Amino acid sequence: MLFNKSQKMEQVMRKIFAAATSRGLAASALLMAGSAYAVGPTTDLITPSDSQREATFASVGGQPTQTQASPAVAFGSPIGFGLNNGQLAVGIGGQTTDAPGANHFDGSMGVALGLGNSAESLGFELTANLISLRDNFGEDGSFNAKIHHMINQTTSVAVGAESFGGWGAARESRISSYAAITSVVNPGVPVVLNLGAGTNRFSSNNETNRTGVFGSVAVIPTDRLSFVVDYTGIDTNVGVSVVPAVSLPVTLTLGYVNLQEQEGLSREFAGGLGYLYRF
Repeated sequence: MLFNKSQKMEQVMRKIFAAATSRGLAASALLMAGSAYAVGPTTDLITPSDSQREATFASVGGQPTQTQASPAVAFGSPIGFGLNNGQLAVGIGGQTTDAPGANHFDGSMGVALGLGNSAESLGFELTANLISLRDNFGEDGSFNAKIHHMINQTTSVAVGAESFGGWGAARESRISSYAAITSVVNPGVPVVLNLGAGTNRFSSNNETNRTGVFGSVAVIPTDRLSFVVDYTGIDTNVGVSVVPAVSLPVTLTLGYVNLQEQEGLSREFAGGLGYLYRF
């Protein structure tokens, strides 16, 4: 049956959302107050596209419900789905940090615009990242871009680049390129499988232009809840994503990044809040 809608499942989802919100809202307030550098989930991950939503329902042979947003299916790795024409995503995300001399919270904001049609030909997604939220808002930032195409109703591929055209403190950021394929399968509930390869941020920070492999798995028990495990090529992340309200195109995603404490960094709490505007 399309997404388990049992009373027990709905009760579990509400408990998860209540716990996530209590911590997430506190973290968001601190993220906005702290100096920010883009280290948390990217805008396209915390604001899932309609193509991803439609693929999820197609995997179970159903039509989309009245829910206006979708839970996230990755938590650090890029995915094959993307925004199309008439879609604008706005997101804020970040993570705690214990880096010497830094504030305890690190955040970023992004705005992504979709163009084209990935089902008929190609979709294009352009994101502007703002990594200075407290002091001199917008002084630092960069761009991401993605070209994506739906192979069939449940699978999409993409190629893209991140952190190009940087200004301010992001001027020296290394550009990361990638290719990804994402597919929704249905072994009982929708499961999203994502695999790709990319340079720079997807491999060791000490080896420029080396290619690394990334991937993620997301289980979607209801159309408003997902559980994600993500390997970015360096870090292993886990997260829970929820759609707080049926009538609002808003997605909240929270979790932990760098579980293996790679690159001499500690495990951190991370999250993001995304809004999808359709026009």
